[in-house]
Amino acid sequence: MWSHSGEGSKGRMVRLLRRQAEIRSAIAEERGRLEKRKEREDDRLALIVGRELAREGEESPEFRDMLIRILRGSDLRDSDKRFLGKKNWI
Repeated sequence: MWSHSGEGSKGRMVRLLRRQAEIRSAIAEERGRLEKRKEREDDRLALIVGRELAREGEESPEFRDMLIRILRGSDLRDSDKRFLGKKNWI
């Protein structure tokens, strides 16, 4: 007859702990996928919005001046500042 207090219970516990580890691993992988998707979507949003703002800045000197003031006041990396300077956006 099957006993709940012997090796069967230990075996069940081992299987459950193994399954728990698999589930935690799957959750971590899914979190990673979701973070990467969010980063891609954020990058796409920045690209689309930035492109349209830059286009509008080319058409409207007042708008361009406003964007330049915003960019000058932003906390940008030095390499980004140099790039924007070369493109006459700072």
